Amino acid sequence: MTRLAFPTLGIVALSLSIGTLLNAQTVTDPVGVVKININAATASGPTFTFLSTSMSQEVAYQGTVSSGAAGTVTLTGAGWTTNQFATDANYASHYIIVASGTREGELIDIVSNDADTLTLDTSEDQNDLSTHSIRIYKHNTIASIFGTDPGAGTVQKGNKDTADLILTFNSLTGAYETYYFNTATNPLPVGGVFHQGWVKSTALTEDAASKPIYPDDGFLYKRVPMSSYSVSVNGSVIMSQIKVPVINGYNLITIPYPVDKSITLATSGLRPGNGETFDSNIHLAAGNKDTADHVVIFNNSSQSFETYYFNNASNPLPVGGVFHQGWVKSTQLTADAATTQIPAGTAIFILRRNGNPAFNWTFDSVVSE
Repeated sequence: MTRLAFPTLGIVALSLSIGTLLNAQTVTDPVGVVKININAATASGPTFTFLSTSMSQEVAYQGTVSSGAAGTVTLTGAGWTTNQFATDANYASHYIIVASGTREGELIDIVSNDADTLTLDTSEDQNDLSTHSIRIYKHNTIASIFGTDPGAGTVQKGNKDTADLILTFNSLTGAYETYYFNTATNPLPVGGVFHQGWVKSTALTEDAASKPIYPDDGFLYKRVPMSSYSVSVNGSVIMSQIKVPVINGYNLITIPYPVDKSITLATSGLRPGNGETFDSNIHLAAGNKDTADHVVIFNNSSQSFETYYFNNASNPLPVGGVFHQGWVKSTQLTADAATTQIPAGTAIFILRRNGNPAFNWTFDSVVSE
């Protein structure tokens, strides 16, 4: 999968500083544990939980780019084993994050490598990455998070109709992609042998255990049994800036750091702060419910979506009160919603209206050295 971070040159990146949450004395990323809580189903049916990991695996390599070319970067003297970071049969296994320079924060998958050159999942000229420092990380995957063979009381196995489902969202197609731990065999004489283990619902013969979960990816968990459980994800806190691409249509994203407190709509940087001027290249558009960009938060308690936007429309009706000018909830237009939290550890949708330019929601490092 190609990550769609937009080059810093030619586009301004929207920046959100989470603040200093951790202290580090070395260049090694701080390590820790994030607990992911899966809500139990109820008597009325399955329960949905929007989640994120907000963690990475430990740095596999870090160094400075010597030169770049079309789709490649070279780090002279790196001494890698050929294809130690290569894409496996179905998915990318490693990625780079640009850790310094004008392109800091970009995340790009690795396709292959030789002793000192990485081939990246892009055809663009990478010459401007020269002198930038990069870090190589192994991807978190469905299997690394939920287990290669989940035990009793955790992930429910089965077929698409009986198993727990993990749904990722493809912003390019505007559709969910469904994964689950399959134990069913193929009842038909055609179509191949179903893989026993993690599968994608549209590719049942293929092993999907290595499906990546990116640091800025949100995902949806559909829980079938009437029992909750939690899974602990060990990993590193990414120290560098991260650019989260927001393209036209719906984007399911998360805060890419395990922050210890939630941010709010007002502090998110998605709209101009005090003294700032609105810039359509870096801010969500204001308007009414039908024209403004949206922030959509899933309420795990009520199992419903809540839509927020920056309102600049007045009330056209003689009743119903004066519409608030600013952040509002779509069902409470007279109330100020600026202090609404974007909870840590969850995922949100951002709807970017067609005609508004794509941009990078840029998160500054949570770590100060």
